Amino acid sequence: MNLENGRADQAKLRSLERLEKEKASKIITGDRKYFQSVDIKNKVQMPGLTAKAYKETMNSFSLALEHGRATNTECLLTLDAKTGKRVYNNIDGEQSQVVFPKKYVDFLNNSDDNSLLIIHNHPSSSSFSSDDINILTIGSVNKLGVVGHDQTLYYIERKGSSVKLSDKKISFDYKTAQAKYFSYYQEKVLSGAMTQQEAWKEHSHKMLEEVAEKNNLNYRRWLPDEQ
Repeated sequence: MNLENGRADQAKLRSLERLEKEKASKIITGDRKYFQSVDIKNKVQMPGLTAKAYKETMNSFSLALEHGRATNTECLLTLDAKTGKRVYNNIDGEQSQVVFPKKYVDFLNNSDDNSLLIIHNHPSSSSFSSDDINILTIGSVNKLGVVGHDQTLYYIERKGSSVKLSDKKISFDYKTAQAKYFSYYQEKVLSGAMTQQEAWKEHSHKMLEEVAEKNNLNYRRWLPDEQ
C-alpha cells in the first residue's frame, strides 16, 4: 500500500464524513424550524389541543422525524393529551413497526381515559396502519399523530370522549377500503404515473378517510409546503 495514497484516501473519507454530518445537521435544523414556523401554526389546526400541548406536539413530531431520518426506523412518543408533556420514555422501533413492551401496554391500560396522545414516525410517509388505529381502542388513548419522512403530518382522534371503538370493526373497515382502492392505485404504478411509495401514501390516506368516517373519528392530513 502506498503511504501517501493511503493518507489521501483517509483525508477524503474524513471530508465525506464531515459533509454528511453537516448535511444531516442542516436537515435536522430545517425540520425543527419548519415545525416551529408561523406557517405551520396557521396551516396545522388541532382544536382539541391547548396552546401548550400543541407546541409540545409539534416538538414531538420534529423529534420523531429526527430519529427516523437518522436511523430509518420508527420511534414512539407518548404525551399527556392536555399538556403535551412526555409521560413515558421514547420507544425505539423497526423500519415499519414499533413493538409495545408489556410494561408499556400495562401503562396504557392503567392510565386515565382519554389522557394520552401518541406520536410516531413513518419512513414511508404513509398514513396510519390498521394496527395504529386499533391503539385508539385502548381507553386512555384519545389521539394519534404520525409524521412522514417527507414532513407530511397525519392526525386522528375520537370525535368525543365517550366514543367506543371495536378493533374488529376497524380491521374490517381498513381491509375493505384497502381492497376498494387497490386496483386504482395499482394501475397508477403500472402506468408509471406514481411510484409504489407514492401510490401507497395516497392509497393509505383514502383508506383512512373511510375508516375514520365509519368509526366516529376525526382524521386530518397536512402535506408539506412543496406539495
